[in-house]
Amino acid sequence: SKSWLGSLWDAHSATQAHPLGDEHSLPRPSFLTQPPTFIRSRRQKMVLKDNGRRSSLTQKRFSQQFEKGQSVADGCGLQNNAFQSTPPSPTSTRVPTAQFPVFHTSGDTAGARRRLYLTVVAAYMASMSFGITCTYSSPALPDIRKNIHFTENDTGWFGSLVTLGAVFGGLLGGQLLNWLGRRGTLLFSAVWFTAGYLFIIFGPTTIQLFVGRFLTGVGMGMVALAVPVFISEICPANVRGLLNTGGNMVLTVGILITFVLGKWLDYKWLAICSLAPSIAMAATLPWSKESPRWLLQKGRRKAATEALQFYLGTGIEKELETLEASISNNVEAFSLRDLTLPHVYKPFLCTLLPMFMQQFSAVCIILFFANDIFAAAGTSISPEDCTIIIGAIQVAVLFVATLLTDRLGRKVLLLFSSAVASLSLTLLGLCFHFKKVQGDSFLESYGWLPLAALSVYFVGYSSGLGPLPWVLLGEMLPLRVKGFATGICTAFCFGCGFLVVKEYHDMQQLMGTDGTYWMFAVVVAACFFVVLFFVPETKGRSLEDIERIFGNTTSSVSSEDTDRRNGVAMDLLRA
Repeated sequence: SKSWLGSLWDAHSATQAHPLGDEHSLPRPSFLTQPPTFIRSRRQKMVLKDNGRRSSLTQKRFSQQFEKGQSVADGCGLQNNAFQSTPPSPTSTRVPTAQFPVFHTSGDTAGARRRLYLTVVAAYMASMSFGITCTYSSPALPDIRKNIHFTENDTGWFGSLVTLGAVFGGLLGGQLLNWLGRRGTLLFSAVWFTAGYLFIIFGPTTIQLFVGRFLTGVGMGMVALAVPVFISEICPANVRGLLNTGGNMVLTVGILITFVLGKWLDYKWLAICSLAPSIAMAATLPWSKESPRWLLQKGRRKAATEALQFYLGTGIEKELETLEASISNNVEAFSLRDLTLPHVYKPFLCTLLPMFMQQFSAVCIILFFANDIFAAAGTSISPEDCTIIIGAIQVAVLFVATLLTDRLGRKVLLLFSSAVASLSLTLLGLCFHFKKVQGDSFLESYGWLPLAALSVYFVGYSSGLGPLPWVLLGEMLPLRVKGFATGICTAFCFGCGFLVVKEYHDMQQLMGTDGTYWMFAVVVAACFFVVLFFVPETKGRSLEDIERIFGNTTSSVSSEDTDRRNGVAMDLLRA
């Protein structure tokens, strides 16, 4: 046992610890080894209180010094021994060392996993709004034609204006990613969705419907680039592909919901229901944290540390060092001259190619005019039921693709998807060709073939061409140019979509419906070989590793740090 004088000596020694270790500290005086008998009982009454006070004061001192980024050795007058760390949390455990104590945060792995997944689900609501908006025109157009005079040209504009709005949304969203942040851009997109659907609900004229369609397209463009970037930057490497592809699965759920509700609701009630996901996202996402990468890029280190603790819960010291090392190499202001650098333009082109493939696979034509296509093909099943079937196929295939993205890799799925899409478009063109040549006799025997062709098409499209361009958008682009480049890529994608949808009816008159689909099949087949030879695999790689693939040698992040982050991800999955 020790006396209260011994306790005071120990408290004094703790604040004057020798920097070379405890063996060099002053020895405890011998008269303090055993306390006098007459105060021993009193000491027993005071020891708990005294020790508790000393421990509290010592911990308070350490907290103050750590907040200033100082070490205990600095407090003793020694220089060049600064110890940078974060203040210990109430659940921290003190581990004594030879020179100074180090605080290891115990963390809350289960809580971090829950917060990460809830944030991702909130972002998924924006993806659902994207899917609903994308296919709104297909079930709405037949009902709109019953209430408002719509010409063939008006039909083309109503379908294509959403992609034109998405071009503007992509360009604006690229800047908002830097100004408002990734989460802030998602929240701002809800304003555009709400305004657009209100125009459709209360607008009795063609112009008001066009304005509403354009405004919802702006929200689509923002969501298209903000969701993959946000999810990529808050998720560990070996669950990033899984959760990013999950966003595309939710998008297809939105497509299916639109087809199902469109069978029974008129276009105004369908617009009212379409507001729900964006409102849910705007109500839940503010409770999450912003992207740690964006916060560090803006110099908000404390907020970035809190965001890392929010999403990872443990092991954030190495993660913080990794992010700071990456961002320190991208501190210079972006200029257009950067696009001439190989490690910038190569991933930029590798991101544009899948975007081009996606839009020239005719997906927007099929989704925007699905009811009209099935009616023109003369299927043996009603057009409304056909759209529900292909919507369900998309959800099922994307669920499988979500599980396979981090197993098979992005490139393998992209090659498989483009091959299947090209073959099915060829088959769909044959359906229209034989219908034109043989007439109703072909429909009597093969009325099921158009639905089968489009079902196979969506098996291929949903496994790669649908989700992976947006996954690669969040993974490949360097941090330094991400805000600008994502805006350009998104605008390019929807610009191609606008061109394809707006000119669809003109291409039908020029080449015939069969020739139109054959042309799209040839384009996708040609892109297959470009992907095969030029697009690298990014499966299981950190964002810093992906930059090094394209020749960015300035990154100082080691593979050991990447392995550690992957280990944290596995802890999250097992918790």
